[in-house]
Amino acid sequence: MNSPRTVVHIGYPKAGSTFLQDYMASHPGLDSSLESMDEMVDEAAGKPDRAPSRDATGERVRLITNEKIAESLVATGDPTAWHRNKFIPGTWDDTARHTRIDPLETARRVRRGYGADLVLIVIRDQTAWLQSAYKYYLPNLPAQRRTFADFCATSIGCVYLEIGHYDRVIEPYFSEFGANNVKVLRAEMLRNSPDLFASAFCEFVGVPYRPIPQGSANVGATNEAAILRARFPIVDRLPPGVRKFGSAVLSRVTSARGSIFSNAEIEGIRVRYADSNRRVERLLQEAHKAAGRG
Repeated sequence: MNSPRTVVHIGYPKAGSTFLQDYMASHPGLDSSLESMDEMVDEAAGKPDRAPSRDATGERVRLITNEKIAESLVATGDPTAWHRNKFIPGTWDDTARHTRIDPLETARRVRRGYGADLVLIVIRDQTAWLQSAYKYYLPNLPAQRRTFADFCATSIGCVYLEIGHYDRVIEPYFSEFGANNVKVLRAEMLRNSPDLFASAFCEFVGVPYRPIPQGSANVGATNEAAILRARFPIVDRLPPGVRKFGSAVLSRVTSARGSIFSNAEIEGIRVRYADSNRRVERLLQEAHKAAGRG
C-alpha cells in the first residue's frame, strides 16, 4: 500500500486559521493534528526535525496545521531576544542580530521536519489582516505605545509587515515543493464562498467534498474594544463586562467604519503591498497554466 500524502497548512495566522482548523479536524478523510512548535526554527542549536504523527490505519490523508510557520522565523543566535523584544517598539535591530525572516529555509524545514508532500497557504487582504493582528496583539503593547505605528515598530510587527509581502513567502514554497503541490487560497473565499473554498481544498488534498459549516472562531476584539484599549490602557484591568459596556457605548458615538485605521494608514498599506499583490497574481496564473499543461 502506498503511504498516504502529508499536507501541511502553514497559515497565515489571522486568516481564518482557527475556523479552518476546526473544519479540518472534523473531516473524516483527514488525520488532522494541530502541531505545536517553537516560534522560530532553531538553526544555531541544530534542533532535530520531528516526524509527523501517523494515522494508524494508513488510509487517511495526514494533515498538519501550524499557522506560525508562515511567520518564517529562523533563530541564528540568542532565541531569548525574540521573546524579550517581541512587543517592544524599536527593538527589531536587536532582534535581527539573533533572528532572521527566511521563508525558503522554513520551507525546507517543513519538507524535512514534517515530511510534507503538499502545502496549503491561506492569505487575506493585507488591510484586514494587519488590523486583525494589531487588535490581537494590542493588549501586549506598552501602555503608552499602542498606536498602529507602535505595533509596526515592534519585532512582531516588523515580521508581519515583511510576510505581508505574500509573494516572498509563496515563491519559496513553489520552488521547494513545485507549484502544483502548493495551494494558495484566500480567507475572503472562506468567508464569502465557503462551498467554493471547501471544493478547492478537498480537491487539492485528495479527500471527498465536505461542506464548511456556518460560523466563525476566534473572532477577536471588536473595533470599539480595540480603540478603547489603544486610548485608555487602564481598561485592560477592568472586568470583561465593564469593557463590553464601554465598547457598546463607544460604538454609538463613533462612525460605522469598517476599519479602525485612518484613511492614510489604509492607503499606506495598499501602496506598500501593491507590487507584491501583482506578483502573487502572476505566480498563481503561471501555476494555473502549468497545471493545465501537465
